[in-house]
Amino acid sequence: MRLLEFQAKRLFQEAGLSVPAGRLLRSPLAARELSFPVVLKAQVPVGGRGKAGAVKILQTPPAALAFAERLWDADIKGYYVKSLYAEQPIAADAEYYLSLYVDSRCNQPVFMTTAAGGVDVEAATAGGGDAVQFTPVDTTLGLRDFTIRALARSLNVSATAGFSAFVKALYRLFLETEATLIEINPLVFSENSWMCLDAKMMLDEKSAWRHPAMYRRLKSEQETLVARKRTPAEERALSEGLNYVRLNGAVGLIADGAGTGMLTMDMVADAGARAANFCEMGGLSDAQTMSRAMAVVLSDARVKVLLISLIGGMTRMDQMADGIAQYLNRHECLPPVVVRMCGTMAEEGCRTLRRARVAVFEDLETAVRTAVDRWNGE
Repeated sequence: MRLLEFQAKRLFQEAGLSVPAGRLLRSPLAARELSFPVVLKAQVPVGGRGKAGAVKILQTPPAALAFAERLWDADIKGYYVKSLYAEQPIAADAEYYLSLYVDSRCNQPVFMTTAAGGVDVEAATAGGGDAVQFTPVDTTLGLRDFTIRALARSLNVSATAGFSAFVKALYRLFLETEATLIEINPLVFSENSWMCLDAKMMLDEKSAWRHPAMYRRLKSEQETLVARKRTPAEERALSEGLNYVRLNGAVGLIADGAGTGMLTMDMVADAGARAANFCEMGGLSDAQTMSRAMAVVLSDARVKVLLISLIGGMTRMDQMADGIAQYLNRHECLPPVVVRMCGTMAEEGCRTLRRARVAVFEDLETAVRTAVDRWNGE
């Protein structure tokens, strides 16, 4: 679960971390009631808001109102702006970057730090080398003083008692909320304390049952404040009741179960391609559901080949084949279609697909390889 900035900063404050005084605006007109100067920030769960023009320092009520009205309902990286966060500007001589995340390669929390924080942190660290430092935390030992001193050196600051208290509070928040990522950019030293001018947090939703009150509040807020822009395929899938997620590849996927779909998606990646989507029809699907799923997935012009992965348990494969054949008969100029089919009534289904000149296989690996080869034009 990715939090909005104001949600993350509230958790920061509860953990004893310093953040600028702020206020959530649920209407553009509320911008006229602020103290000035003020920083206004669009509340969308994505990074790069500054470069997108969604963060600005305003000096007067008319300027703040005009900025808020321009941003309201604007599309920022696929999300519509439904709220703004206002806070006092903080001046600092230097800006730092600090994040803490779970590194799956070593199964440990890892601090990532650089003394080149701010809006252009990506450009400042693009050269690699010593600009960015990675400091793991041995969970059997916990956060020790030598780790804190290493973090201070990586930022070119002194390991004072204040810095140590800040790092310990941040690490405690990371553990107690079962976060997978905390990112602060920029982190500054102002008014004799370390202050987080921005805050990003991602939580592991599998642990939600251990934090029911926290998740209830966060989800309730996001239900009204997070509005994602949907593609035509996503809108159609929603109306059809299909489980559809748009991804970044060119191989369209349809599966009759979530496990089958995830396995197929991983095998596509292992074969050197990327999935354009995840689409799962669910159990007890019929021919009409299959045709609707094909219409959703193939409405995405990025799909260059369609891979349908089916295991007949509760679902009858002859009905799935009928749905595929019916869709192909009604449409022309389609990308190649490859089907993996096995299980209940699979022999009948395979005969139907072969009559429709569809490549069909019982073995998933062969089907995946065939689909990727056709995407490559082989």
